[in-house]
Amino acid sequence: MLRHSDWIVCTAGNWLALAVVVSSAVTSFGQEPPLPANTAIALTSPANGAYVGVLHKVHGQLAQRGQPIVLVRVQQPGAPWWVQEPALPTAPGRFMSASQFGNGETPDGVQFEVLALLALNPAQAAPFKVGRALATLPPELPRSAVIVVTRGAAPAADGAAVVNFAIPEAVQDAAPLPGPLGLQALPLGQVIDAPPMPGNGLAANPPPGQAVGIGMDQEDVGQEATEGTVDEQIVLSPAPLAEVGEVFEIQGQAPLATQPVVLLRPNVEHGVWRIQGKPHVEPDGTFRVRMRCGNERTPSGTQFRFVVLLPVTNQQVRPLSIGKTLKALPINMPHSREIIVKRGQ
Repeated sequence: MLRHSDWIVCTAGNWLALAVVVSSAVTSFGQEPPLPANTAIALTSPANGAYVGVLHKVHGQLAQRGQPIVLVRVQQPGAPWWVQEPALPTAPGRFMSASQFGNGETPDGVQFEVLALLALNPAQAAPFKVGRALATLPPELPRSAVIVVTRGAAPAADGAAVVNFAIPEAVQDAAPLPGPLGLQALPLGQVIDAPPMPGNGLAANPPPGQAVGIGMDQEDVGQEATEGTVDEQIVLSPAPLAEVGEVFEIQGQAPLATQPVVLLRPNVEHGVWRIQGKPHVEPDGTFRVRMRCGNERTPSGTQFRFVVLLPVTNQQVRPLSIGKTLKALPINMPHSREIIVKRGQ
């Protein structure tokens, strides 16, 4: 079994700095041969055939020294592979990458392929910049077996059919969309070397506030799933419909490689979201943040609604400055369920 010290160090003693040591030149690996999986690296989770949300942790293990690189693509002939977040060591010889499968507009049933490569030295790791698209893969790197996962929740026993993801005629001649939901294949050997895009390589978000309005029909349960809600439980406390004081604390568990941003608004139609203070985030993704719920004159029983956005890149975080107000949540940005709380005595 490997020790933590066996992991490759890329720059300044920190192998996690993969994303900043890559070349900006366009790279071509040539025609991809039908190579078998290599026993040097394997994916252990999710299982082949599993269902995933827009964000999902991909786990794997190594049988030799190296730097794992997780790739995702939509299951479509010729679709490009998209480089995911740098893998984090979770135990000697084991790793995890916070990976993204489509975005908030990806329909249930869309299937994705996942594999991991093993870079044996920094030079081999250098081309794999987070959010980069690869039409082909380097034949010299060990690779895991490909697993296939499906967006959405597992179907009921009688089973809804999994849809086949077809290319709409309207976009067949358009430029490739960035991200694992890209609809157009790239020429063999071509690598996209565009600037990193928000959403881990997904299409750029429109300006905050230009989004679908938030429904108000689930106040009885105190929480609501809207488009873009991730499957994992993000908010640990307070519980839905809990009574809170003028100042209260939110505690949660964010997927690794995300930067949680908390928004609060009155639970009224057309209420405006306000970005709260910066959460304190621990290395394991747990976070906490204190918020003010109205003021000393706010009547007991007044309801407020809060949500945790889960941006991945600095480009997504930059517009979300503390104190800024939004009429609606940003499109294509994963987020927690919306939680309703009540002012107490």
